[in-house]
Amino acid sequence: MGRRADHPLPPALFDLKWDPSTDRYTITREGITYLLTFTHYNDLKKYFREFGERVKVADWYQGLSREEKKQIKRIGLPQEPDDFIPDQSWDD
Repeated sequence: MGRRADHPLPPALFDLKWDPSTDRYTITREGITYLLTFTHYNDLKKYFREFGERVKVADWYQGLSREEKKQIKRIGLPQEPDDFIPDQSWDD
């Protein structure tokens, strides 16, 4: 039997899983999948322990430095609203 973790995963992060194909931890929130290194995985756990269950992964991500953000891959970024309206009077 293994040793019990000193700092278990907060309940809000129970779906944070190791993905062996990418060698990163993954978590999906609000349509965005975050691929985290081990360092960022630990940082996210600390953030949730410090600020509680109501915070969002996006809040944690926004608080990171530019260099740290470059190390985290995000998949499925929300689309910007498309405000383009074609000119109906244009003839081909």
